Amino acid sequence: MQLKCWNCGQPRTNDDLGVCNDEICVKAAINGRARVKENIEAKKKASRKYYQHPEAKERIREYQRKYYQRPEVKAKRRKYRQRPEVKTKAREYYHRPEVKERVREYRQRLEVKAKKRENYQRKKQLREEE
Repeated sequence: MQLKCWNCGQPRTNDDLGVCNDEICVKAAINGRARVKENIEAKKKASRKYYQHPEAKERIREYQRKYYQRPEVKAKRRKYRQRPEVKTKAREYYHRPEVKERVREYRQRLEVKAKKRENYQRKKQLREEE
C-alpha cells in the first residue's frame, strides 16, 4: 500500500515530511513543522511561567508531601536505597569535602539547631513517659 501526501493526496515520495516532492507540499510541510515547533515553545514558556506562581508551587509541594507518605512509595524507596551500588554512591557523595562543608554550615544555622533541640526535648519527654 502506497502512502499518500497529506497535503495533495498524491503518492508520497518524501517520507521525512510525509509529503510528495511537489514544491508547494514541501513548503507546507516545513511551515507546518515550524508552526508546531513555535506552539510547543510557547506552551513550554507558559508552563514555566505558571510554575513560578506561589500558589502553583504550594499545590505541587502539597501533592509531593502526600505522595511520599504513601506506604508503597516508602517501601519502593527503601528497597532502592538498600541496593549496594546506591549505598556506595551515597557514601562516596557524603565523603566529598564540599558536601561535608555544606552540611557543616547547614547544621550551624540557628533555626536548624532550634529544631534539633525541640526534637531532642520531645523524644526525651516521650522516653520519660514510658
